[in-house]
Amino acid sequence: MSVQKRFHRHFPVKGYPLYWIIIAYLVIGYFFPVVGLLALICMVGPVLMSVWRGRYWCGNICPRGNFFDRVLSRYSPHRPIPAFVRTVGFPYSPGYKVVHVDSTCQMKCKNCARVCPMQLTPYESRGEADGYLHYDCIKCGKCVQACPTKIMKMGRVSDK
Repeated sequence: MSVQKRFHRHFPVKGYPLYWIIIAYLVIGYFFPVVGLLALICMVGPVLMSVWRGRYWCGNICPRGNFFDRVLSRYSPHRPIPAFVRTVGFPYSPGYKVVHVDSTCQMKCKNCARVCPMQLTPYESRGEADGYLHYDCIKCGKCVQACPTKIMKMGRVSDK
């Protein structure tokens, strides 16, 4: 019998709720199709921002991602993310924001893995100078907030 890991994807999110933008966009776009040109922002924004901040847009600015974090995560069935949805072939650039896990982490609580919306395991990078460089990490910082011993920090690769 296999035991399925339970994930706790919902975690209070700081900042403004932005999911209303997607609802307003759909309603206004229905009556004024020319508004569809604003969709260019949603196509160009993530590409430009990824040069400096990695996948920050997807987890923090995108109205769809914001809707998931604030609303859907409360009611999700807590099933694992399907493998075909995962990113492959887009390695993380070391110049961006990264999670540093102190070498004193004992990996007993694994709270960081429970709250990760991408179902990752940041505790596996404990003591590494480069930090947690998984390509699916959206740098949301929920793992840092959930750490009971506060030995996780968000910073640059060279910081520690």
